[in-house]
Amino acid sequence: MSKYKIINNEELDLMSKYILIELKNQRKIQNLTLKEVASALDISVSNLNRIENGHGLKTSIQYIIKIAAYYGIEIDTLINNAMVKYNLDYPDKNKS
Repeated sequence: MSKYKIINNEELDLMSKYILIELKNQRKIQNLTLKEVASALDISVSNLNRIENGHGLKTSIQYIIKIAAYYGIEIDTLINNAMVKYNLDYPDKNKS
């Protein structure tokens, strides 16, 4: 048995979804509009909207890093925020 935890696709999709939602939360906390962020990062408003709403779960990691950096958030902080906020560190809590 491996000492490493293997994340299955369902768990990975859930984590990805909430990390992207956390990006949206960070934009709102900083009172920025989609247009302001998209313009600053040279991303279309529609693409940024899709990223934030989790429609592109296979979103390029480069975009996630770029957006997080713009908000002044380290990627590990973004992931940790999502893990704690949405109980992803204890996945059994998410099952209804």
